[in-house]
Amino acid sequence: MWVSPDVKPLAEARAAAPGVSGPGSTWTPTLWTRQWQGARVVYDALGHACPSLEHPVHRRLVARAALWALGRSDDEIRKI
Repeated sequence: MWVSPDVKPLAEARAAAPGVSGPGSTWTPTLWTRQWQGARVVYDALGHACPSLEHPVHRRLVARAALWALGRSDDEIRKI
């Protein structure tokens, strides 16, 4: 997977080619931010099913990501 150099990874997972583990595997961003054409972008690949989105930590992460994308202050985001 190609990742733009301006991506700021917030969480990563180890990904490996079939049959490869350990040193041959690479880290892939699963949660990241970037700025693109004057807008803030957040990508979250941490889970797409209801159990993931029902977890309180993931719900908080999504809420904070939305506030960041809207340009809210760090102080406001930290309150969530």
